[in-house]
Parts: sequence; C-alpha cells; structure tokens
Amino acid sequence: MQNTSPLISMSLTSLLLAELLLVTTATASHFYGGSMTFNPRRNHDGSYKVELRFKTTYHSCYGYDYWQCSSGQCGNDVSTVIGKVDSSPNGGSWCQSEGVITKMVSTNSPFQLLKSGCCWIYNTVTDSGDWSLLTYIDLGVRSDTSEPNRSPISTTLPFVRVPQNCPRRYNLLAFDPDGDHVTCRFGLRQNQECGICNQPAGFTLNEHNCSLSYSHTSFRGVYSFELVLEDFPVRKITLSYTNQPSKETFPISFIRNRRSAYYYGTTIMTPTSTTESTATTAESTKSTNDPTTTTTKSTTSTTDPTTTTESTTSTTESTTSTTDPTTTTESTTSTTESTTSTTESTTSTTDPTTTTIESTTMTPTTTDPTTRTLTPPTTAESTTMTTSELPTTTIATTTQTTTTFPITTTATTTTTLALSKIPLQFSLQVDGPAPSCTEGEYLPRFLHPTPHHGEQLSARVNQELEIRVKASASFSTIIDVIISGPLNSTKYKTTTGEYVINWTPTAENYGQHFPFCFIAEGQFGSNIYHSEMRCVVAKVNGKGPEANVTCSQNSMSVTIKRSSIKNLHGDHLRLINPSCRVYTNSTHLFTNTLLNDCGTQIEENNNELIFKNKIITFDDPRDIITRKDNLEIEILCKYQKRTNVTLDFYTHRPPIFISEKGFGTFNYQFEFYASANFQNSRHPESYPLEYDVGDKIFMKIEPVTPVLNTEIFLESCVATPYDNPNYPVSYPIIKNGCTVDETVRFFSSHQPYVQFEMEAFKFIGFHDQVFISCSIIICEANNPYTRCSQGCINSTVAPPAHHHHRREAPIQTGSHVISQGPLRLKRSASQVTVSPGLNLNLVVVAVCLVATVAMVCGVIVYRARGQRIRYQPLSSHDF
Repeated sequence: MQNTSPLISMSLTSLLLAELLLVTTATASHFYGGSMTFNPRRNHDGSYKVELRFKTTYHSCYGYDYWQCSSGQCGNDVSTVIGKVDSSPNGGSWCQSEGVITKMVSTNSPFQLLKSGCCWIYNTVTDSGDWSLLTYIDLGVRSDTSEPNRSPISTTLPFVRVPQNCPRRYNLLAFDPDGDHVTCRFGLRQNQECGICNQPAGFTLNEHNCSLSYSHTSFRGVYSFELVLEDFPVRKITLSYTNQPSKETFPISFIRNRRSAYYYGTTIMTPTSTTESTATTAESTKSTNDPTTTTTKSTTSTTDPTTTTESTTSTTESTTSTTDPTTTTESTTSTTESTTSTTESTTSTTDPTTTTIESTTMTPTTTDPTTRTLTPPTTAESTTMTTSELPTTTIATTTQTTTTFPITTTATTTTTLALSKIPLQFSLQVDGPAPSCTEGEYLPRFLHPTPHHGEQLSARVNQELEIRVKASASFSTIIDVIISGPLNSTKYKTTTGEYVINWTPTAENYGQHFPFCFIAEGQFGSNIYHSEMRCVVAKVNGKGPEANVTCSQNSMSVTIKRSSIKNLHGDHLRLINPSCRVYTNSTHLFTNTLLNDCGTQIEENNNELIFKNKIITFDDPRDIITRKDNLEIEILCKYQKRTNVTLDFYTHRPPIFISEKGFGTFNYQFEFYASANFQNSRHPESYPLEYDVGDKIFMKIEPVTPVLNTEIFLESCVATPYDNPNYPVSYPIIKNGCTVDETVRFFSSHQPYVQFEMEAFKFIGFHDQVFISCSIIICEANNPYTRCSQGCINSTVAPPAHHHHRREAPIQTGSHVISQGPLRLKRSASQVTVSPGLNLNLVVVAVCLVATVAMVCGVIVYRARGQRIRYQPLSSHDF
C-alpha cells in the first residue's frame, strides 16, 4: 500500500489538474465581455492603495481573475474577492462576475494591467477570436483636486440584443468622478486593447458622447464590441509624481470633418534639470494609395514608456509644398515653455487618391539615468493610420542625433494622451425582425419609478440602496430585468411586477461612485426582446440617521437619534397616514404602528414579506404642500416566509382618527356590504373580498359614533394595488365629487354618512390585490358655503367664490383619506396555482416570530426631498 500511495496521489493530482485546465479552457472559450475601473487612495506612508473592480462574463460564473502587469511598477496584490453579479439563461446562458483586487503600490507612476485569453462566444458574423482587456492606470496627483487621478466609471450589460429592423441607440455610461471629459473609441490591436478588433458595419460609435447607434445590417448574429474609455481634463492640470518629473496635461480640442471626429491631446514633460545637446533631425514621409483616406497631419512629441528625457529649447521646421490649387492645407503649431520644443509642420496632398503624412521627431535629448518617464500609448481613430508607443513597438524613421537615446517617430493622424484608459467590452446580438419597433408593444418600455439614464443617486454607508425598475409591453411578457452592478448587488421581483435592485455600501466604499445598468427582457413565443439600456451612478456618502427599528409579530417601531438627522425643521412629523403622529423629545424621535395601519404598504417576493412606511416632515398636519429640503425617512420590516409558523393577520383596515379644531375628535369607518340595504357589513375575517367582473360592490363611509349637525362629502375615490392612494398605477372612480366610473351610483346625499355602489372592474384582475381609497370632507350640515354644498366640480372650471363677512367657527374640515380592502377577482380551479411561497391574498400570512431574531430585519432608508440628487429617484410618470 505504501508503494502505491504515491502513484495514486500522482494520478489524483493529474486528474485534478486536467479538470482544472478543462474548466479554465471552457470558461475562457466563451467570453461575452469585460470592463475595469480603478479608485486610488494615498496612505500615510506615501504609498498608494488602489482598488480595481473588473467584470467578466462567461458561460459559467467566477471566471479567471488574473491580470498581468504589462508595464510599469504594478505593486502587490493584497486581496482579491470575486462573486456573481447576474446571469441569464437567454443568449447562450451567461453569468457576469465582478472581482475586486486591492493593490499596494509604493509609487504613483503609471502602469498597465492586461488580461487576455481565448475565445469570444461563437460568432456567426465575425467568427470567434481572442480577447484582450488593457487598463492604463496613472496615479499622478492632480493639481485641481490634490488627489490621485481616478478612472471613468462605467459598466454595461454583457449581452444585449436588438431586432434586425429596429434602429436603436445605446447610451454607454461614461461618468468621471474627477469631472473629466470621457471619450470612447474602438480598441487597437497594436496596443493589445482588443482581440477581434472589428468595427462592424451598420453600427456608428459617437466618440464624443459615448453612444453606439445601430441602423441596419444584413447579417444576423452576435457582434463583439471592444471599446476603450479615456478621460481628458477640461482645463490644463499638472500631474505630480513621487519618482519622476511632473506632467502638464491639456484638454482635448474637438475637430469635426465630413467623415469622422478626431481628438487631440497635448502632454508636456517638465524636467528637473537641463542638459545642453545638439542634434539634427531629418524628415520622414509616408504615402499610401487609399482613395478613401483623407489627408491629415499631426505634430507629436513622444516619450518611450521606459525612457526618461530632458531637453533644451530647440526648433525644427519641415514643410511640404503643393502645386495643386484645389488642395487644402492644414497646419498646427504646438508651443511649450522654455524647457520644451516648438515644432511647426505643414502638410498637403498633390493627388486626391494619395494620403501624405509628415511627422516631426522630438528634438534630440540626453539621458538622465536617475529619472524615469512613463507615457500612455498613442491612439487614433480606426479610419486613420495609428502606431503604438508600447516598449516593443517602433516605427523606423530617418533620424540623426548626437545622443544614444532611442527616438521613436510615429506616423499617425492623432495623438491622444489620456489621463487613464479602461476597457469596456460586450456582445450584441442582432435578431430577426420584430413585428413592431414601437417601445411598449413587443420591445419593453420602462415605466415610473424607473430612474432615467445618467441619474446620480445618493447612497449611504451601511444603509440599503434601493433602485426600483418597472417595464411593460402590450404583446410580450416581461420575464426579467437583468442588471450589471457592484459586487453584492441583489434584485427581486415584487407581486406588482416591479424589480427592486438592492445594494448596501460599506465604510470602505465611502466617497466612491458605483455604476448600475439594467435592461428589461420581454418574451413573445420563442422570441426575446430587450428594452433600452439605462445606467445610473450611485455616490456613497456618510452615514444617515442613527436608528433602531424593531419588528414584532404584528407591528414595527422605530427610534431615531435626533442629532443624526440633518435639516430637521420643527416637530411636525407623521407617517403616511396623517393621523399617525411621530413623537419627539430633545434627543430622539420615535413611533410605533401596526403592520396593517398608518398607511403601511406591503410587498412580497419569493422569500420575504416587506412592510414599509415613512416618517414625513411637514409644516402643519393639514398641509398638502411641504417645505423644500424636508425629509422622508423610510422604515421597513422584512419577514422571511416560514410555513411552520403562522400569525393571524387581518388585512381589513381599521377606522381612521380625525381631530380638528372646531369639530372635535371622531372616528370614521369604511366598510363593504353584502347588499343595497346596507344592513350587514362584510366580516373582517372574510378579507380579501372576492368578486366576479360585473358584481355589485356596496360601500359605506360613516362615523363610528354619530356626529351631530355634520354631513360627509365624497371628494374622490381611487383603486390602487397598495393601500396608497398616490401610487402611480391607479384607477379613478370619483374625482372632484364627479363620478368617473360610469357604474357608480349613490344611495345618499348630504347625510352624516355616504352610501354608494359600483360594479367590480377588470382593473382588479390586473393585480393580485386592490385597495379602494377615498378622500372625504366633513362639513357643517345645510351650510351653502361649504365644499359639501358645491357637489361635482369640473376640474377645468374654477369653483364658485363664496364671500363670508363673518365666520366665528370652522364650517368644514380638510381632506382626509380613508381606505379599505383588499379586493380580488374570483379564480376558477384552472386559474389556481400552487406555490411554495405565500401570497398576500391569503388572510393568514406566514411570518417569523420574534424568537427567530435572525430572520427579521428592520431597516431605514434615508431620502432627502427637494434635492437634485435623490436616494430613491421619483421620475416623471411614464405609465
């Protein structure tokens, strides 16, 4: 046995290595795309901590996470964490992961990281090929922020699709935390920025605003996009380094011609000393016979990334003349400070089918062995000639010099010296034609409360960020919302069809910006349709209110430290229902509510029941319009569904409490009745009430105890999926005292109560549950000057004016909302579905008891109203 053990061990080791190699090969052979961003911070000892976040997508999760140091001093890896972001069975079944690499770097000199492999997913358009992701990281300390340079913030869905007959524009996320201008371009093979390196026909990339437009193509299939994002300062800045000369960087100039856009950038190296030298440079000219190439000219000062130069002032001029009177001539002059060179060059063409490019070399210099300069590679747009400044790439020119420093002359149309360079790669599938290209028919359309593209959200340390996304389509079914966000992002679908994206930042994330992108997927038959792609950026701010939320079996309570709430004015605080007050003292504010009271809203997903309410500040309990910069603090309790522990939870809503000066204090109740005689109200245990379409619904609102000399006016009624009359999806029943639903019929008029009926409507069937909320006004009986006496008022006509010469007491109350429900349509046996989870339509709701403390979660969400950047954006109603 002892002799065979080594053999068995070797065999097992070989088998494991073979399986690992097989998994690695399979993973790398199905590449969908990737990206990287970085965020540096200076340490007290002068070193730098760099957090690199990269996303990669393969057929399987948790891809290969090694990044090679391709140039410069890349530092040491301190930690690496990788996890799943999202996945989809559509598009060949993919999984996107995000990895977080923390590096410690001793200096802030630029360096490059490279990640490459084989192969892109099977591609019927360009065939599969290698892939390559290159990131250029410059940690120079900026003169405008006094902090190290940060990369642009971006991400994208790894796999998007568009019907062949539907033009579409994809607005790529290109946000820069330093306020720089960000451009996008196709990667260059010589810079190792791409593997396939194609620029597909039928697509147009706007480099200036980073948008990719699809018009039409004859070839269906998957297209691979290998893009590079670069950032440029909006004004001249200086980058300072610990072990090399500082560098001045200028903003780009944007020049358009008939065919394309070019970006020019200038970087000036400031030496620490000057050494005289003399040299002679010769011109170099290159001609091509490309009839489609326009004539351009560039003046370039280049520095090899591994070489340091110091030079004195000198001037070199080179001119090419032309005899063609119709030829245009472009010239540029780049002038620098006393320690730099001035170069002037003029280029023109003599043949419309020939491109002539003339380059001017850098003035000769001497080498200082103690100084090192690193410069990003030279890049150009795809339709022009380009060269790379990587250490292994050199274009030969005729150069005479008295020094031994290797001078590289490049023939290129542009020179873009970006502050940083990050990859952004993804796959786009062109499907067959769609029956319609109108959003909201087959292609999903986003609705409120989905944030708009480019919105900037505010997140807080250790508090859950919530992004709500909703989409609809008339003919296709919304099957998913796919996301690309930071590590530990989660999503769930509510019973109303909304998708909720959650993410909780930590203290390590403070001050950083994080991208989120999402797309809605619709399905019609076997066809999958995608919505537009929207992306937002969340900035992590400091901690919000210090709160303690307690979730019990049937209630929730919250205590918040008063000093932790900014911009808190006065003591007028309430919950969603105005009758539910929040109490305060000198140090804290606190409140308690039942889970089915005070306007508490209920949500359900596959695993949890979520109860939500809000603490709202305002000027006066009866005011509708609030002051600017008032606050909303959302409190919620999450209960894990458990089938072995139940709690009787009556969804029937209790009476409301009204107290107003001049009228006193009283309770009003809203009940449903079995018939038009209004004798027998439906028992609370029978809720939710079930109706067939067309059934009569009998309703009555009255005081719990009689209130003399009063009458009730039914100002408005609305049906909503939640016990929230302001929910954006609603069905109006009564408005301004006028019936909107034609089946409404009143049984009372100018009485202390109101009785009415209506037919059950299909709107109920569109949702799992429906609540009916009504706004009532209590008036002095038989007073002709009250709102009750005016009755129905058309919203386009101003109400009649009543002049009161003497009024010693109030004659009417303000508007008060009272609600009841839920209602639902009856379901036949064929409609009943069996689910391991519980549904809110059940009278008995399974929740966790307090004993299961770990399964109950109390949370607050901080949101500042009236600010441009909001924690939970409330976009315009798109439904």
